Amino acid sequence: MISSLAMIMCSGFISLHTAYAQPLKFGFGDTETYPRKWKENGEYVGVYIDIIKEVILRSGIDIDLEPYPHERLLQYLEDGKLDGAIGLYKNKEREQYAVYVDIPIAWSSMRIFVKKEDLSSITGLNDLSGKVIGKIRGVSFNKDLEKAIEEGQFTIEETATYEQSIKKLLAGRIDVLIAPNFSTQYLLREMGVSEEISLLPLYFEPVRPVYILFSKPSIITDKMGMFEKMIDVLTDMEYEKTFEEIQRNFDFH
Repeated sequence: MISSLAMIMCSGFISLHTAYAQPLKFGFGDTETYPRKWKENGEYVGVYIDIIKEVILRSGIDIDLEPYPHERLLQYLEDGKLDGAIGLYKNKEREQYAVYVDIPIAWSSMRIFVKKEDLSSITGLNDLSGKVIGKIRGVSFNKDLEKAIEEGQFTIEETATYEQSIKKLLAGRIDVLIAPNFSTQYLLREMGVSEEISLLPLYFEPVRPVYILFSKPSIITDKMGMFEKMIDVLTDMEYEKTFEEIQRNFDFH
């Protein structure tokens, strides 16, 4: 848990007296995707974690941040069990139960990975028809690909982690993996299999923005005031290029 009331700063703890009496309960997807969020010594670290820390310091809003499986995260937002989340794409379904702070905190590009020996056999998106596609459980794609999935053009094989999907790709249990570009390439290097799996030179969707959002059904005192304060803080961070600075701390551009 990350809270403004217990943040490690340099050599000790500091206590911040926030301007809001009630802390926000925020969540994020527990799938490890470097450099966004991953576990180190049992604790999550990364770009998203540092962004929330900066928001806490600038806003005076107390935020308790916890990881959740992706589908449970979305369900808790829809049910109002969480006040908000960090690191989610915007889509019409989520906009039914969430309000986005409309300032991107990061950008993400989903790409297609295959075993190196299959690289020449896929030259266009039409070649994916009939293939078994690996994806992380609960992750959404653009509307065209989601429609193709609904129409049965592909078989979807879901896993809980990208590492599991990579192992399935190597074992031939899936034909392709759709996953975040930089995070997946980092993981391939960490697993020592970057020479066995290749990135297809195909773009099936544009780079998409990632946001902080608030749950509409959640009940919390002065939610609108917190939302407006969050807009002000993120606007300042965007103008000051704080998001880029945080990303550079993890050698990520």
